[in-house]
Amino acid sequence: MKKFPHGPVRTCLGCGQKKVKQELIRLVYDGQNEVIVDTSRRLPGRGVYWCGADDCAARLKKNIKRLAWALRLQGTHFNCKSW
Repeated sequence: MKKFPHGPVRTCLGCGQKKVKQELIRLVYDGQNEVIVDTSRRLPGRGVYWCGADDCAARLKKNIKRLAWALRLQGTHFNCKSW
């Protein structure tokens, strides 16, 4: 088992890599049909984590159902152009 530094460990939704929470980017659904980047990591609502790699972003945008499932959304009618 891989040892991590102290602190919460999260998994990138795109590639499945486990990293310390501070190394990942949090995405959150804002309730206005858009998934936005949560730079403060404090916005309300369910969030998912992404490692920031371009191929992971492309994978998430291509498989929008997986992102909707992780955010517990009904349907796939939301915008994710801001990231």
